[in-house]
Amino acid sequence: MKPQASILIATRNQPETIQQAIESALKQEGYRTEVLVLDDRSRAEVLELYKRFEKKIKILNSGSKGRVKLLNYGIGKSRADFVCVSAGDCILEKGFLRKILRLFGQDKNGKLAFVSPFSETGGNCTVFRKKVLEEMQGFSNDFNDGKTGFRDDTDLAFRIWDKGYKSVFTYEPKFQHEHKSPEGLGKKLAYAWTRVKIHRFDALLFKKHSERAAMFFDVKFGFLRNPLKDFETAAGLWWKGKTKKAFALSSPQGVTLIEGKTIVHQIAIIMAAALYVALVKMVRLYSSLRFGKLLL
Repeated sequence: MKPQASILIATRNQPETIQQAIESALKQEGYRTEVLVLDDRSRAEVLELYKRFEKKIKILNSGSKGRVKLLNYGIGKSRADFVCVSAGDCILEKGFLRKILRLFGQDKNGKLAFVSPFSETGGNCTVFRKKVLEEMQGFSNDFNDGKTGFRDDTDLAFRIWDKGYKSVFTYEPKFQHEHKSPEGLGKKLAYAWTRVKIHRFDALLFKKHSERAAMFFDVKFGFLRNPLKDFETAAGLWWKGKTKKAFALSSPQGVTLIEGKTIVHQIAIIMAAALYVALVKMVRLYSSLRFGKLLL
């Protein structure tokens, strides 16, 4: 019998969370679901974990071609009318799919393309109408990255809206994004640098969708991303949800590097966030030269 929803779990070497992610996907009650684990060459210990679920899930691996291509491969293999794009560190609450598919059920004209519990432009655990994904030819390979991928979800959302489709951003269905915060100065610096480097695709998004991206980035003077917005991202002040986030040097993925426990910690956060702003703008300059569209 054809499943009603496909849950795609894109992962690589996440032994701490992948079991919980799979279990939460399998516990989605009330709907026929298929769980497709898109594994990008994980270590043997992770492959061994999959054996516990071998009769309940499908393991797909198209080779190490990058996250975006792996997601598109999974979309092509999915058999359901709705596709949830998840990850190996995303834990879905028990009624997650039921709450989201109920919103699709209220759409009488088929114009609701996706529902996201993460942001207006998609992101973690967004559920798409598959026929819209097929019409868009999935995520754009222009944003493919061997490890993370970045701005591919925003690019897809912009293309979907350009075609006249609608979307819903909702706080109601919940999920946990189980990122483990790095320990030790070296690992924290390495993680911070990965967060800086992913902005190398910002100018490409700005080039492809100038008007929408200008609003998305809060661009000033035609080329400058509002520095305050970059600062808020690093200092944990970006969140628009119902629960106020604590002032901390952190990432939108939930990783905290410095907590604002004392005045000394708070000063360190301000200084580190200011440095983050400067480094991100340098990466965007590189991105601008690479893609031929100025954005700082």
